[in-house]
Amino acid sequence: VHADPVGTLIMPIVAAFSSLPLLGWGRPVETMPQHYTRKVSMRGGMALVAAAGPFGNLLLAIVVLALAAVLGRTMGISPPVEVLLKTMLQLNVLLLFFNLMPLHPLDGGKILAAFLPARLEAVDEFLLRYGPWILLGLVIFGGGLLARFLVPVFDVVGRMYFVAVSG
Repeated sequence: VHADPVGTLIMPIVAAFSSLPLLGWGRPVETMPQHYTRKVSMRGGMALVAAAGPFGNLLLAIVVLALAAVLGRTMGISPPVEVLLKTMLQLNVLLLFFNLMPLHPLDGGKILAAFLPARLEAVDEFLLRYGPWILLGLVIFGGGLLARFLVPVFDVVGRMYFVAVSG
């Protein structure tokens, strides 16, 4: 089970009764790098495992876009289905980019750690220790900063959706 008591129960309850944004998270998936194939280095294997989540989000976004294109060009899309498809598309794109931020415990932090040279190990140690707090601060107080990055991304996604649906 990947449920984290604080991220799954406490934070959503606190958000429901306050002005904080709805936040939640699961426990990181534990892997055993010693069992990875020896075709890649252990660090490379860790990066590949970490990249699987964002890759899955990319794949789901492409599938949703393709489904919207087929439906939009053949039988049309009803408003409730369009809301569902757009929400699924935006959520997967959001998760793709959010999880690639180079902070622990996100996938981007693990990918960064795999490619950092040994002389910069102190950077990874710092991010391991303070990354979750930096991330929490960004989500709660840095909404404007995140929006500056994500608004153009969502604009492109919206245009892609329109082109896919209308041909």
